[in-house]
Amino acid sequence: MSNTGPESGQSKLSLADEAAFRLMCDDELASRRLYMLNNGYVPLPAEDKGVYLPNWSNLDADGTQCGIQPTIEDIDSWSKEHPEWSSTSVRCGEVIAIDCDVFDKAVAEKIRDEARRCFGTTFPTRVGSPPKFLLMCRTPKPFAKLYTEKYVQPDGGESRVEVLCNGQQFIAFGIHPKTGKPYEWFGGDPLSIPVANLPEVSRDQVVEFLRAAEGILSSQPGWTISPKAARANYEEQERKDPEHDYSGEPTDWVKLQRALDTLTDVTDYDTFYRIIAALKDGTDDPRRAHAWAFRWAAQYESLFDPIGLQKKWDSFKRGGGVGLGTIYHLAREAEAPNRDTSGFEMSWLPAESWWRDPDAIPKREWLYTGKHYMRGDISATIAPGGLAKTTRGVQEAVDMAANYGLRVLLLNGEEDQDELDRRIAATCAYYGKTRDDLGCRLFAVSCRAKPPRFAITGERGVVQLNQGALDELEAFIKDNKIDAFMLDPLISFHRVTENLNEHMDLLLKEGLGGVASRTQSAGEVFHHVGKPKPGAQETTVDDARGASAIIAAVRSARVLNRMTAKEAAALGLVMNDDMRRRHIRIGNGKANKAPAGKAAWMRIDVQSLPSGDEIAVTRDWTPPASAGLDPAIVAVARQLAQPGTYRADKRSPGWFGYALAPALGLTVVCGVSKSDEPESKQLDLTLRALYKMRAIANEERQDSHRETRQYVVAGPSTGEDSTDPELILPADQEAFTELRH
Repeated sequence: MSNTGPESGQSKLSLADEAAFRLMCDDELASRRLYMLNNGYVPLPAEDKGVYLPNWSNLDADGTQCGIQPTIEDIDSWSKEHPEWSSTSVRCGEVIAIDCDVFDKAVAEKIRDEARRCFGTTFPTRVGSPPKFLLMCRTPKPFAKLYTEKYVQPDGGESRVEVLCNGQQFIAFGIHPKTGKPYEWFGGDPLSIPVANLPEVSRDQVVEFLRAAEGILSSQPGWTISPKAARANYEEQERKDPEHDYSGEPTDWVKLQRALDTLTDVTDYDTFYRIIAALKDGTDDPRRAHAWAFRWAAQYESLFDPIGLQKKWDSFKRGGGVGLGTIYHLAREAEAPNRDTSGFEMSWLPAESWWRDPDAIPKREWLYTGKHYMRGDISATIAPGGLAKTTRGVQEAVDMAANYGLRVLLLNGEEDQDELDRRIAATCAYYGKTRDDLGCRLFAVSCRAKPPRFAITGERGVVQLNQGALDELEAFIKDNKIDAFMLDPLISFHRVTENLNEHMDLLLKEGLGGVASRTQSAGEVFHHVGKPKPGAQETTVDDARGASAIIAAVRSARVLNRMTAKEAAALGLVMNDDMRRRHIRIGNGKANKAPAGKAAWMRIDVQSLPSGDEIAVTRDWTPPASAGLDPAIVAVARQLAQPGTYRADKRSPGWFGYALAPALGLTVVCGVSKSDEPESKQLDLTLRALYKMRAIANEERQDSHRETRQYVVAGPSTGEDSTDPELILPADQEAFTELRH
C-alpha cells in the first residue's frame, strides 16, 4: 500500500478506510492522524508541544514548504516506534493558526471579538489553557510567522498574539503539559472540517488584525514591551539587530580568525551551517560577523550558495544557544595530531601489553551517601511523573552543599525559576539551613525557557553532540569547582530520538559522561518511565523510557516506587492510603560499581513558606520498630466497639474485624477471605495494635442463647498517647494532597 500524503488525488477513500480500520484495531492515535491526512492536513507526531522528526519544517529557497509528507506507513511507524509521541500536531502553511497567548481573560475576550470583526467570521477554536485560545483557518498564499510585541504584565506574566504559518506547527490533539487535560475544540476540528472548508484569510487581513490586537495589548495599564523578546514583525519593517541581544564576553576577533583559518576541510552541510550560526549568535558585532561568514563560506564551492546563505543567516536567531565554543571545538579537532581518515585518533589503540600495580590504582570516589554519586561518572534516577524526583534532587543538592561541603550545580528544565526557588527555600526551611550553611556552594537555575541541548539532530537527520553547549558546561564546572551536576529531567537537555540506542549512547557516554570524566565531577540525570508493562506491579529500571542504552550508559540507576499495601503490612505499619503513598522506596536497580544493598525509603512532608505556599519536601525515612495507628482509625474502632455487639471470635460471622475492615479500606469477607491474604494480615495487625494500646477490649457475657461469649467493647484508652507520631496523619491532609510532587 502506498500513499504520498494529502496531495494524492486517489487517497481519499483509501485513507478513510485505513483510518476506520485502525480505529477498529484500537489504534486511535494512527486512526486520528489518518483522518486528518484524509482531510488535507499534514499531521505530525509530537511530545508535549514539540515535534522531533527531522526535516519536518524545511522550506524551499522561495519560502514554500518542502518538509516531509507523511504516508500511511509513516503514521503506522510513529505509533509503534515512538509511543511517547502521543500528541498530534498540524504543520502550518496553507493551514494557519492565530494563537492568542494571553492569560488575562478580559483582554483575551477583546482579542477574540476583534478577530470576528476583522475577518467577518468565526473559526474552529482550540483551547488548551484558558483563557488562551487558537483559531484555525487557511490562506491561499502562505507566509512567514507574524506576531505582535510581547508585553510584560505587572504580575510578571507575558502576553503576545502570533500567527503561525510556514515552518510552524501547533498541537491539535493531546494532553496540555501544564493543565494535564486534553486540548478542546469548539466549532469544529481537523477531524471534522477538511482544509478546503476552513475560513480563508489573506496576509493583509492578518496584518490588520495584528494591528488591532497590538492596540488592545498596548492600552492595558502597566503592560510594557519586553526588552528581551523578538520585536513585532507584521509591518514588514527592516529591523536592525537590537543592541541588547548579545550578553556574552567581548569577541576576541584575533582568536576567532585563527580558528576559522583552521577550518578549511568542512565537507558536510550540517557542520557548515553550525559554524555560520555560531558566528551570528556568538559575536558582539553582527555586521562584522556577517562579512566574515560570507568570506569564510566562499572557500567551499560545493556548499556556498550566496542566496541560500543569506536566507539561512536571516533565519538564525541571536540568542539561539550556538556559541563560539562550537567553532573553537571544531578548530581543536582539526588541529589534533594522529587523526586517521575515519575520524578516530590513533591513540585509542594500546601502545603495550597491560599491567598496572594494584596498589597504584586509585580508590573509587563516592561523593555522597548510598554509593550512588561517583566522581567521573553519570548516574540516574528513574521514576514515573509526580513521584517526587525533583523534590528528592533538591533535598540531596541542599544536603550536599550544607552538610558535606560539596559544590552542586542543579539545572532544571521543567520548573520556572520561581517554582525552583520555592522548592529549594522550602527544603532549607524544613532542615533549618541558612544562606551561611549553603556557603555559596549551591548553583540552581531554571533552563525551562531555553534549555541547553547537549545532543541535537542536524538538518539532514545527522545526530551530533552540541559541543559548544558541552564546552560551556565543562568550563562552568571547572571554574566553579563543581563536585556534582544534576539535569532534571533528561528529556529537556537533548533533541535526539530517545528510543535509539546510538543516540542516547552518544549523549550519555561521549557527551555528559565525557564532561564528568574530564572534570572528575559526578553527574545525575532524572528520567521518566515509559508505559507500564501489562501486569507490572511496580517500576524497575528496565521501565525507563526510551532506549536501553540509557541504563547501560550510567553507572548507578535507582528507581522510585510508592509503598504498597503489602509492604506496609510486611513492615507492620497500619495507615490509610494517603499516608502510605507518601512513603517512597528508593531501590538501586543497577549498581555495577556498588554492592547490592537493601532499599532505602524517603517520605514526603509539607513545608510552609512565608508567602503561605505549602511545598512538598522529602526526607530520609526508616520504618519504625513498632506499628502505629492513625488516630482516625482508633476513633472509628472505638465507636464500632461502643455498643459491644460484635464478637471477639474470628470464627464468628459477627466478628468485630469484619465490621472494622471497610473503615480501613480493606476487603475482608466472612467465608471468602483467607487468613494469609495481605488485607487479612493488615486487619489482624490493626486489631493487635488496638488491643495493645487498650483502645478496645474483650468483655465476657451471655448471648441470647445463654451461651458465654467474648464481645469487643471500647477500652479505657483513646490511644492518643500510644500512637507512634511518625505515622499519624496530619490534620491538614487536604492541603497535602493538593500539592504537586
